[in-house]
Amino acid sequence: MGTELKMRFSWKIDNFSDRKERMVSKSFSCGDCEWCVVVDTKRYPGYDFDLSLHLSVHNPESLRLGWKRRARFFFVILNHSGKELRRTYYDGRSRLFCAEATPWAWGVKGLLSLTELQDPEKNILTVQVFVEVDEVVHQGQSTENDLLDFEGVQILASQAHSVTRILRQNPGFKEDFAPKYPELRAVYYTLLVSLIETLMSKSPQSLSLAELTNAQSQLTELTKAGFKLDLLESKLEELFLDRKKVAVQLEERVKNVELTLEKIKYAADARVSSFGFIDSLIKRFFLSCFSI
Repeated sequence: MGTELKMRFSWKIDNFSDRKERMVSKSFSCGDCEWCVVVDTKRYPGYDFDLSLHLSVHNPESLRLGWKRRARFFFVILNHSGKELRRTYYDGRSRLFCAEATPWAWGVKGLLSLTELQDPEKNILTVQVFVEVDEVVHQGQSTENDLLDFEGVQILASQAHSVTRILRQNPGFKEDFAPKYPELRAVYYTLLVSLIETLMSKSPQSLSLAELTNAQSQLTELTKAGFKLDLLESKLEELFLDRKKVAVQLEERVKNVELTLEKIKYAADARVSSFGFIDSLIKRFFLSCFSI
């Protein structure tokens, strides 16, 4: 692996507009680990253009427990003649890549319209990424409590997997989300992360009725705000149904226990009654034996 902390990587893609699937570049080394560029031509809801670019750690499974990298980067897109088409905004901030957030990739969505690349003679795209690694941790303590930025909200690295999984299955989740006041944006996303954490990260058995009721209220607020969260709605319905089934099973068990106890009591009463009858016979026998 390369130990250099700065790297410029170029990736030339031929017949770009003919490629419909997600594309992943070959790996390159920087900061003593392997990286790759991910290109997605699917238009995300809420974005005007199609092309999206992300930077990801290529082989996180080969790194040690507790690994961590903080890196700054930006992308440049060039056409067939080397003319710059787009350059992503560079804010100088380091992004966290770590063991507990291996599916997490940083990047930019909706960069370029594919109609700009329809000429078959000019259907070549070059993607460049400039990477500078600020922090290298080969092995250490768990990074689950390290913070990642999600839509302007700080979330735990341990939450990244569940958040990413849910949002990939709900690609249009924020299409109609337009808060009246900008400062409410972070509030709603914090609420969303909390809801995902409750429904997707906790075991169903550990969720109380109060937690499910609170989750229902959170989901209602998010839906009113414009979020489309069909998967979470289905999950919540499933949890309520499971809880109802458990309640019915518990009620049946209680009834069975009560029935068993009644049978035991009846049997015990029968024995006492039998013993009383025998005792009466014995007394009468002795009295007859000693009577004159």
